[in-house]
Amino acid sequence: MQPSPGLDTSIVLRPWSANDSVTGLTQLLHRAYAALAAEGLHFVASWQDDAVTGRRIASGQVWVAVAGDRIVGTVLFRP
Repeated sequence: MQPSPGLDTSIVLRPWSANDSVTGLTQLLHRAYAALAAEGLHFVASWQDDAVTGRRIASGQVWVAVAGDRIVGTVLFRP
């Protein structure tokens, strides 16, 4: 499959920044887990609020995948 003409397909991986949006990350997680939640698999990420997202960010090292100025992926590493 070829990307649409003019579509920037570059993704940058970087550590979470204090300038990143907790709300935006929470919304991304809700979208990512919506299909599983609809099937009855209720992962915390499908319903968590910003406070839970913030606690999880504080619990380890968060990296984000960024396309342009949008976070499109994330991973949390815990010791």
